[in-house]
Amino acid sequence: MMNEEFTFTWNNYKPWTTDDEFLRLLSTVKEKTLVDELRLYELYSLVKQCSKLPGNILEVGVYKGGSGTLISQVAKNIGKHVYLADTFKGIVKSSSIDIISDGLFSDTSAESVSNFFTSLNISCHTLLKDIFPDETGHLIPPNETFCLCHVDVDVYLSVKHVAEWVWSKLTLGGMIVFDDYGFKSCPGATKYVNEELSKYPDAMIVHNLNGHAIVFKNFNHAIPHPSRNANNHSAR
Repeated sequence: MMNEEFTFTWNNYKPWTTDDEFLRLLSTVKEKTLVDELRLYELYSLVKQCSKLPGNILEVGVYKGGSGTLISQVAKNIGKHVYLADTFKGIVKSSSIDIISDGLFSDTSAESVSNFFTSLNISCHTLLKDIFPDETGHLIPPNETFCLCHVDVDVYLSVKHVAEWVWSKLTLGGMIVFDDYGFKSCPGATKYVNEELSKYPDAMIVHNLNGHAIVFKNFNHAIPHPSRNANNHSAR
């Protein structure tokens, strides 16, 4: 059996340990998420910077609501609405590319997440229950745009379908934050970012070492996604 290999850096700057606002939010959500504090801090920081961009926020893969709560509490302060989508029945669309199977992370419910939000007096959100975008994408207004989408769905096909749905709705400078990037347990997420996003001519990709890949929609290069051929455009 091969030894596990981990990446370490000499960087010792840890802003998440001294940001009082973040630490307060972290104490609220840490029991409701599997996302570590490094990635939560990055989401916190990116959402704060979304005040510079038009569009609202989407998270797909809510689980027990931890990261969604953090995102929503920051979004509330900058006047953004947050859409939170999950099956609340666990992973779906796993395939031979993936290691984990359908049904994992099913120990949650839309009701428990909704109650958690209510207890914190968070109202700037819409909760979407069932497979996204297949069964709930139509519940988002067709003219809605997004400045940030957090994708935490673990398996290749789910990652692909969410990214393809949201890309045309991203504002210029908007971003998709792919969770589980580089995780051995989630090769599908890594495969999609590494192989498929090279086909997006207007994408700028940051391969982070904390388990995120961040993909920005290029301010200066608004080109349609290659899957949108002439027939697609003429039918719109």
